[in-house]
Amino acid sequence: MDEQLRVYLYYSMTTSPGNQKAFLIRRAFGEGELEHIRKITVAAGILGCSMSRPLWFASERTYPAAPLFSMITPGPQLETILSFLLLGALLGSWFKVRMTIAAVVLIIILCLTDQTRFQPWLYQYLLLLSAQALPLKLGGGPVNILNAYRFMFVAIYFWSGLFKINWTYAHMVFPWLAGNKIKTLLGVGAVESLAIISAVAEMLIGLGLLFPRTRNAALWLCILLHCGILLRLGPLSYGWNTVIWPWNIAMILIAILLFRRTPQISATDIAKPKKFFHRSIVLLCGVAPALSFVDLWDFYPSFHLYSGDHQAAQLKLSEAALLRLPPRTNSLVNKNEKGENLLHFEPWCEKTLNVPPYPAERVYRSIAKSFANQYGKENSDVTLILEGRPSLLSGEREVRVIEINPAR
Repeated sequence: MDEQLRVYLYYSMTTSPGNQKAFLIRRAFGEGELEHIRKITVAAGILGCSMSRPLWFASERTYPAAPLFSMITPGPQLETILSFLLLGALLGSWFKVRMTIAAVVLIIILCLTDQTRFQPWLYQYLLLLSAQALPLKLGGGPVNILNAYRFMFVAIYFWSGLFKINWTYAHMVFPWLAGNKIKTLLGVGAVESLAIISAVAEMLIGLGLLFPRTRNAALWLCILLHCGILLRLGPLSYGWNTVIWPWNIAMILIAILLFRRTPQISATDIAKPKKFFHRSIVLLCGVAPALSFVDLWDFYPSFHLYSGDHQAAQLKLSEAALLRLPPRTNSLVNKNEKGENLLHFEPWCEKTLNVPPYPAERVYRSIAKSFANQYGKENSDVTLILEGRPSLLSGEREVRVIEINPAR
């Protein structure tokens, strides 16, 4: 059926909420799935923000903010107000689809004021909610939006798996996720081979969801993948990175809504966009992540999820700067074999905000500058040590040392 005719029929026949015919039409056109996805996204978003509370309320944090533009620096009080408004908008979005407009706008504003907030889970929630905030002409109605969502999931699993095919994931990240018992049982070599197999399997989940014949099998593998992540990172094992627990549960539920019993949805329906939102998702989720290979697109919106191939950084501090730190930050500083005081961004951000740092050089530089302005007095008090992306084949990193001068 012609898409314009489908949209016309949908909106002309669903004007009476109490009408049984209207109810059946809504189900046929996917409105029920859209509502469920919105509510799952809202619930996961509220939980994610609540579990990373210091990230949103400036008065509770010692990890500096990193605004995208230096002129966008609202005070702590304004940021607190905006964060409360965001929680209210998300809660309102559970009941009223129109409230998603406010939630989307507030997410964008708060991420502009601090790029660390632009976590992968928030990026996906932003895309999911944006569709339902758009007018019909841009969104294209429930059928087009659901197909755009399906493409998003296909792209996430494909890119996330592809980026894991590297030395660091095989030798460091996956063995840590597998745990010592698996390494002892299978041996180090087998675990490293299993790491590459897992990366390829994740790519195949994405491709499998695209085609009707392989969709059910891919969906089951998708559910097993997220259950495995929850098992290893959840309270029964490492109990680490708690903010992604609701994200993984949301991914399972939304994937079921999108791909279960959908033989009528072809690969062309998913991969060939017809409306603005679907085209935007193909561009943002399908094409843009490839630019991260040449550092023209950030890692988090490229779905580098536990791939280990991102940049890292640490601060080297003088003894004078160390004495000026608040106790909570001071406790995270370690001495290396040379006796240098090192503050690694990863544990610092995770312990302070309950999220990993945003892995981009401009963000590390911005945070280092704010830190030097606050705790440095001399030019040698704070030094930024930037560790580049590890080599795909050896894991070696290029290290640069940058002296950060405090503002006078």
